[in-house]
Amino acid sequence: MRQLLGIEAARLAALPSGSDLILANHSVHTLLANSCALEQMTGIGFLASSERLLRAAPIPAWPDLILYLDLPQEVAQERNNGKFPDGSIYVDVGFNAGIRDYFLRLAERNHPASGG
Repeated sequence: MRQLLGIEAARLAALPSGSDLILANHSVHTLLANSCALEQMTGIGFLASSERLLRAAPIPAWPDLILYLDLPQEVAQERNNGKFPDGSIYVDVGFNAGIRDYFLRLAERNHPASGG
């Protein structure tokens, strides 16, 4: 996670100063989603420790708005075209389900269903 934070810092450092709007294809939530997926696959508590590390780090920018675009696993497999080799975690059904679970839980936490 510390290495990924270094990458995130470099990405943010490359932005023009005083930017009012930043569109990014990855954020700290991507890092947390990866931790969530790994935790679900291995049973090792990656998510809580990753959240603590990110919240304590001066580097990450926390987005005000998150758009999560989801593809069915079959479509992701079809579109892969060799980008990721067979057996890669990025085309793994369980890993992708963990990513999806993270963003669904995030959406529920930020917009709980009304109890009406």
